[in-house]
Amino acid sequence: MTAHAPDAREARLAALRRRYLDTVLENVQRLHSDLRGRSGGDGHDNAFRLAVHSLKGSGGAYGFPEITQRAAVVEQDLLDGRDVTTLVHGLDELLASIQGAQRGLPVEVTS
Repeated sequence: MTAHAPDAREARLAALRRRYLDTVLENVQRLHSDLRGRSGGDGHDNAFRLAVHSLKGSGGAYGFPEITQRAAVVEQDLLDGRDVTTLVHGLDELLASIQGAQRGLPVEVTS
């Protein structure tokens, strides 16, 4: 192993985490847009629930416990039958967490 191996691993991990956040951000923005397009009613849609549940599990796996916590709140709101306004607010909080995590990652340097 070379002296640079840990740095290379850290760079690969940071790149993976960046890609994860980019993908998650797009997915949550899409969920947000879909949910805001609903006129009243509830957010009880199986695809929506599965997407939020997936975020709850994957956030911690990628080292973003706040994403897991925010997604857990949205999932619980779904299970509790909360209204669309509450769900939109939860997604707003989730988006803010994702964007905060993106700002906290090291900037990728290309040579």
